[in-house]
Amino acid sequence: MKIWEKGFSVNDKIERFTVGQDRELDMYLAPFDMLASKAQAKMLASIGMISQEEETQLLTGLDELLAQVENGTFQIESDFEDVHSKIEYYLTDKFGDAGKKIHVARSRNDQVLTAIQLFIKDYTEKIGAKILELAELLLQQGEKYKNDLLPGYTHFQAA
Repeated sequence: MKIWEKGFSVNDKIERFTVGQDRELDMYLAPFDMLASKAQAKMLASIGMISQEEETQLLTGLDELLAQVENGTFQIESDFEDVHSKIEYYLTDKFGDAGKKIHVARSRNDQVLTAIQLFIKDYTEKIGAKILELAELLLQQGEKYKNDLLPGYTHFQAA
């Protein structure tokens, strides 16, 4: 289900140029898009735009997709433009019109920016944790070798 399909085929070279490796890169964004969609479903239910049953269906479907991401079975086939169309297709295929409602009051740009922001936040937290691990390791090494003498150097020569 490609958004741009209008009933005629697109030259493969043109598609590769315009879409490139979007699906491959979207695999990094997939869990964050799914988490944002879960928040979207909860918001839509809280304001009465979808029923509680539809909310439950959407959350269940999104949890199934997240499980696929976690166990490495989630894929964005070439039939799909990107992760967003794959998620929408999965939800619509499984739950009918409820799946289409996941995009109420949310543009594609909103989806993309939210997923990217969540990805960056997660990645930054992981980098921060690694920096703290490194700092702790350096402190341990400093404590271990604090009494060892080291030669002083200046201009690549012993001082």
